[in-house]
Amino acid sequence: MQLAFYILCTALPVHLLAYYPFLHKLRTSQRTAVLLVALNIIAELGCVSLVAENGIPAVRVVEFLFAPVSMAVYFFNVKVGFSKLLFTYIFAMDYLMIVKGLGSFAAAHFFHQEPYSWTGGFCCLVLHLAFMPLMMSFFRRTAQKVYETEAPILWHTIWLIPALTSMIVLLFTGAFNKQYVDSWLFLLARVILLVCIFVVYFVLLHSLEGLRHQAALKEQIRQREQILTFQRTQYAHLQEYVEELRQSRRNLRQHLEKIQGCLNSGDKEALQHYLADYASSLSQQEDALYCKNDTINTLLQYYAQHMLEAGIDLEVQMNLPDVLPVPEQDVCVLLGNLLENAWESCSGQKEPYIRIAAELTGTAAITLIVDNTAPIRSQRQQKLEQISEDPGSGIDALSITEIAARYNGTIRFQWDNGMFYASVFLNPQPAEPLTA
Repeated sequence: MQLAFYILCTALPVHLLAYYPFLHKLRTSQRTAVLLVALNIIAELGCVSLVAENGIPAVRVVEFLFAPVSMAVYFFNVKVGFSKLLFTYIFAMDYLMIVKGLGSFAAAHFFHQEPYSWTGGFCCLVLHLAFMPLMMSFFRRTAQKVYETEAPILWHTIWLIPALTSMIVLLFTGAFNKQYVDSWLFLLARVILLVCIFVVYFVLLHSLEGLRHQAALKEQIRQREQILTFQRTQYAHLQEYVEELRQSRRNLRQHLEKIQGCLNSGDKEALQHYLADYASSLSQQEDALYCKNDTINTLLQYYAQHMLEAGIDLEVQMNLPDVLPVPEQDVCVLLGNLLENAWESCSGQKEPYIRIAAELTGTAAITLIVDNTAPIRSQRQQKLEQISEDPGSGIDALSITEIAARYNGTIRFQWDNGMFYASVFLNPQPAEPLTA
């Protein structure tokens, strides 16, 4: 029973700490995740009890054997990138090592008890309860920054630093018996581990903040360039309209002179023929009106013209008002990214098709949809699907995920039976003022 109590006092709080930041990122339901964790702890308790009943001094070995099992359960339950999750898991295990070391030292030095005893378990539990609120807040912020920062090269190697530090401490302070843990050298090693861990994570958090700031600046520059491109397109259209208007005035002056000449000569038959010819020569083509919002409509006209010239069958259903509940430039960036992805996907297809749709729900929620034919799922589409599940896993759709997050939205990319479906949902808070 002492061993079971000790395992519960050490393992259960660390599981709570490790899962706390990712409760919204579970592959399964919370009930299933709790069940798997409970089965893992029960299995460890059973093995420890079996070893203790047979008098085998291998409790420490059982703990080491169940460490990778707990990690496998953790990786199965949490839906986050492997390298990032490994980094956060090592952080949780380092914290466990510190608590177990300090608790064992307290039990041996102050109460003269073995580490795997009622007293040892109680000391660990007291330490967990004392530092759990602080650690949960720190771990949540750390995990959030890790989750939001996209730096594949960094995540593939950075976990080695806390891992190697932990291995060194285990090699020199791995034995857990009363005589060994009741030494200042043991306590010093665990305190040094504590200091190293917090120094590493403190420096890392500042580095991640710098990386996120750089990525945000790059994305802002890219968004501004896209907006500038849209503005140039609008200006080009405006220049064309102005020139067409000038030409129309010149033509109108000539037509009036011709009509006036026919009236002065009294040649009604010539006037009738001239008016009939003029009416038939007028262009019946008008600029397509896809959306009531002028900026979005200009963007759609630009892409629709090029898509139709490329032989793409296009369907547009834009039910958006002239005044949008979110800044126009953000909607343009989102829609522009989705249209670029669809256009690129349809290039080279025999019968390409793109469907563009938008809907305003209530007074603020906006749904953007851009679906396209995709007979074969490309690597880019696979990556977009991964980004849909884990918005922090890629750079290509950073602007989409960043804008969606800014307006409490969600993104969805999915390939299914020859079609690639892309949608973005924005749900801005009506009470908050919207700024461009």
